[in-house]
Amino acid sequence: MRILARMCEVAALEDICERAWPPRERLELDGAVLRFTNGFTRRANSARVDGGGGDLGGLIVRAEREYRQRGLRPGFRLTPLSPPDFELLLGERGYVVDTEAVVMVAEALPDARAGAFDDVIALGRTLDEEWLQTFKAVERRWPAEQDAGARWVLGSGDAPRRFALVRVGGRPAGTGYARVDDDWLYVACVGTHPCHRRRGLARAVSERLLAWGACAGARSAVLQVETRNAAAQGLYAQLGFARRYVYRDFVPGSAAGTD
Repeated sequence: MRILARMCEVAALEDICERAWPPRERLELDGAVLRFTNGFTRRANSARVDGGGGDLGGLIVRAEREYRQRGLRPGFRLTPLSPPDFELLLGERGYVVDTEAVVMVAEALPDARAGAFDDVIALGRTLDEEWLQTFKAVERRWPAEQDAGARWVLGSGDAPRRFALVRVGGRPAGTGYARVDDDWLYVACVGTHPCHRRRGLARAVSERLLAWGACAGARSAVLQVETRNAAAQGLYAQLGFARRYVYRDFVPGSAAGTD
């Protein structure tokens, strides 16, 4: 029963995270969900493998075809729901781990309170060019052809959301993003320029977004952070988040680390 409950939780969190970081196109194929979004981020451009039926090798071939027909690199996201043999098959085809990340959950949101940096953190309701370019400079320097995908992921749909923009000395210094899905708050895009790190800005942005989520009706929060980012995991643990499970993104060996 404990294992079944964990698998149900993983499935539910995967669905929440996908709705909060939505792909432009979604295709269900033989127990997998293929996501396509102009190449912007692995999570919006990978096959989420929750099953796979009896022909796992055939699934890989068919998924590769779908991605290449759209001019995208194939990618597969493996979670505790994925068939145990799938990783071995990917390895035989030359796939390697590109990203390993942990999904963290806060069962309850903290009470809203004034923060030390509230006066320099603005919360916007819609995606604008200044926020997008700041996030691009801070966290992910993606090519221009992926801009349309970024605008789709961050700006599509009618779910309540906020775009946090931090200014230091009047200049953009950091970002954060949060989106409400029913009673869940999804947090992402928290980052600061290198010259402004270790000043508590990431914590202040996270606290501000969590407070907004609580006011918007969210009861719990979820986020994803790379396992190699120990500092971020430590911060989120201090804010009440706990590890739930790890997922890994696999890509062809020649494509690893190119996002």
